Amino acid sequence: MTTFEYITVLVSIIVGLGITHLLIGIARLINRPDQNKVYWIHLLWVIQSFEWLVYFWWFNLTMGTWEEWTGLLYTFFILWVVVSFLRCAVIIPIDLPESGDFRDYFYAKRAWFFGLLLVEQLFNLLYSVIRDFTPPLWIWILSLGPFAVAMVTRNSKYHAAFAILWVVLLTLWLALGTVGGQVMQTF
Repeated sequence: MTTFEYITVLVSIIVGLGITHLLIGIARLINRPDQNKVYWIHLLWVIQSFEWLVYFWWFNLTMGTWEEWTGLLYTFFILWVVVSFLRCAVIIPIDLPESGDFRDYFYAKRAWFFGLLLVEQLFNLLYSVIRDFTPPLWIWILSLGPFAVAMVTRNSKYHAAFAILWVVLLTLWLALGTVGGQVMQTF
């Protein structure tokens, strides 16, 4: 077994747990439509979380080209996928909210959810640096700023626009980046 194959097993398990968690949460919502008041912005972030995990697992293939793995690099990738899993656990709770109102739940947990998304973006940017691409300052600001704002604001128009934009961008990234079996690199 190569080092990459060994490492990718744990990454795949964590990604699989995140996908399983999201799908079970959606199934619970479907099975209890009378007990849960679904909020469309929340659902967009659930979709985005699912898309991200699918992308991350696909992106994991690019790690197979790395010739040398260190403990630090291994830890970096494991922490990155753990943060992604935790974000899924926040957006779809293990126990559905007692009130059943996902609008209230979404805004109550927005600091955690977008804080974890912000950390994911930091991992994404750091990965670019590791791969010898140092993004300009404006990319850092554009990548991190909207998440910081989302952490503190309850403005539903901001959250609606941000959710739509992020889901559309990630969907396009997946559609365009995986054409012909190629994996689109970050930045």
